[in-house]
Amino acid sequence: LSDVATMADGIAVKMPGERTFAMCRDYLDGILLVSEEEIAASILTLLEKMKMVAEGAGAVAVAAAMFQKIDMQERKCVAVLSGGNIDVNFLSRIIDLGLMKTGRKVVLHMNVTDKPGNLSKIIDLISETGANIVSIDHSRITEEILSSKCKVEFVIETLSHEHIRQIIQTLRENGYTAHMESYA
Repeated sequence: LSDVATMADGIAVKMPGERTFAMCRDYLDGILLVSEEEIAASILTLLEKMKMVAEGAGAVAVAAAMFQKIDMQERKCVAVLSGGNIDVNFLSRIIDLGLMKTGRKVVLHMNVTDKPGNLSKIIDLISETGANIVSIDHSRITEEILSSKCKVEFVIETLSHEHIRQIIQTLRENGYTAHMESYA
């Protein structure tokens, strides 16, 4: 590969070495792919549940197991966990991505009518669902400025993907349209 951008940088090689390639050719049954979101979610799970720190490359086997990339039914399986060499500043971004992948954090974007009390009503609706608003970015500079619209971005702590759907449905029932930020 000419260019590889991944949080699993320890296994992001442009080309395997001759010995490594020969061993893989002789002993591997196949190769599994996991997404960046899945790697982040596995790192977060390892931190929270196992109290272990793993770098991206070290957590890919756990990600494959967590997201059913391999059939583990009726089998004894071991996911090799290796490497704890991870930058703490980068770790905070991985945690956010992991929280989003597991439905515990969401970024909602809305275009709403810019009138007194409207933002307060949206905040109340979100709060009534039991979600916690972490931050709000309210911008009146939009392409729809002449139609009295403003952009609002909410970063919200949630309980699950179902909770996120409930928040979006509650907003919809009250005349608001929210779009989730996607990291797929």
